[in-house]
Amino acid sequence: MSIRPLLAVGSRGPDVVCWQRVLGVATDGVFGPNTARATRAWQEAHHLKADGKVGPATWGAAEGAFVPPPPSTPPPAHTAKAWPSVMETFVRFSAEFEGVISWMYADSKGFTTIGIGCLIDPLSLALPLPFLRADGTPASQADITAEWQLIERMKVPDDLARLGAKASKRLCFLHLSPTGIEQVVAQRLAANIRIIARRFPDFEAWPAPGQLSILSLAWACGAGFYEDYPKLSAALDPKDFAEAALHVDINEKKTKGVHLRNLANVALLKQAAESVAQGRDPGVLLPV
Repeated sequence: MSIRPLLAVGSRGPDVVCWQRVLGVATDGVFGPNTARATRAWQEAHHLKADGKVGPATWGAAEGAFVPPPPSTPPPAHTAKAWPSVMETFVRFSAEFEGVISWMYADSKGFTTIGIGCLIDPLSLALPLPFLRADGTPASQADITAEWQLIERMKVPDDLARLGAKASKRLCFLHLSPTGIEQVVAQRLAANIRIIARRFPDFEAWPAPGQLSILSLAWACGAGFYEDYPKLSAALDPKDFAEAALHVDINEKKTKGVHLRNLANVALLKQAAESVAQGRDPGVLLPV
């Protein structure tokens, strides 16, 4: 994707229109309060810093979402990847910390969510997903819209965010199959890898446990985590995974339920340091 300007409230022009198409809001070319609100929700859905401003990390997460892309934008020459062992492990690994929910629900912040902590707020993020009706037949766009809007309407009167996913289950008739959940996770994981690889160009060469640890951090804090973790980033640049293990912790006071994820992320970075020191196959991922 070509370099695009920072967008914020007050911005105008074709780049705003392009961004509004990603959000699925009115394309009036004016970055007003409604666009800012939808931007924050979109950033939350992609685990980015939800500041309502469209900077490099947010543009990067939206790569491939533009319809159509500008004619002057060349196709990406290379798509960053993680080791197969990481990709094969990620769903199981993340499910241990997030759980697996096949129906739409309101998360602790009030955003509509599904799968393994995958936000589908705004509605435009839910519509492409392979939802199924109770009888196993594919749901229509109208079905998805109706159920998403029902969850939205009931968030306040039913206090869905406080009551958790089970409270939403009684409202839902649609679900994702295990394959559908894997598809949602894979799409978001691929977007996170692209963003991380822009900041750390040698990401693909990292040992598998190092990749999994940082992808786990990105899943919980956003792929633009490096903006808030300068010491971690400074250690990752020279691939000093032992030092990185000292700075990977998510603040447990600000983010509930991350203690076990923190332990796993630290253990993985230590494993990455051992992998480098012992000259092990970088694609090997040992249990943690």
